[in-house]
Amino acid sequence: MLMPVSGFVDYRLPADISGKAGKLSAVSAGAAVAARYVGEETTVYGSFDYRFTHYYFKDTVETPFRDMNALRWYLRGEQQVSGPWGVFFDGTLRLAADADTELDEGLTGRAGGGVKFLWSRNLSFYAGAQAFTRLERDPMILPFFGLDWRISRRWSVQCSNGINVVYDVWGDGTLRLDLGCAFSPTDYRVVPGDAGKRALEIREVPLTFSATQELWRRGYVRAAITGVLWSNYKFRADDESLGDFDVNPALSFSLEAGIRF
Repeated sequence: MLMPVSGFVDYRLPADISGKAGKLSAVSAGAAVAARYVGEETTVYGSFDYRFTHYYFKDTVETPFRDMNALRWYLRGEQQVSGPWGVFFDGTLRLAADADTELDEGLTGRAGGGVKFLWSRNLSFYAGAQAFTRLERDPMILPFFGLDWRISRRWSVQCSNGINVVYDVWGDGTLRLDLGCAFSPTDYRVVPGDAGKRALEIREVPLTFSATQELWRRGYVRAAITGVLWSNYKFRADDESLGDFDVNPALSFSLEAGIRF
């Protein structure tokens, strides 16, 4: 049983708001705790994290949102059933809202599951479905496909709602380089000015390169640089769009540290 505890900070450089005057930047900080159990045929992983994000609008007429809080619970399990076949499930519960709104008003969730096929000791395939709720929009059900492929002692690839390529520099897990890209949707409950409650939908495509250094097998530090290739911010109420804006590509830098018990 491993129980890592970690903290992080992230800074996104100012980027122009597309088609409008002004720039948008962001600073985030947070902490997480997780637990992992690995048995002969069973794997269970769970985590809980908190994130605070401050958005800074510069040279704009208004500030449509500023301070955001988010809590998230995540659980995943895998079980081998017969020969190479197994099953998996995972789920997320998230509370997210601006600083002037109760967190429970920004409740969303996701649940999914399916089958796992162990092609070899180094290659697994996943297929299933996932259902998730959205603020001010109807729930959705989507198919899910993934793979986990250890190509060699140093190289591996994971595909799960995105792709992540991993290079183990020394081959012993002490220094790891990751390059990953995924579609990142986030919903917050907000109350802008005198308007009624609505949802802020943030949709992004980040490309992240990170380096993780193990520290005496009990701790680690991770530094990352992210290019946010595309980002869109949209207000929505009763399944109707109330306006949106894009932000030009931007760079962000993050630092994370953790310890395992």
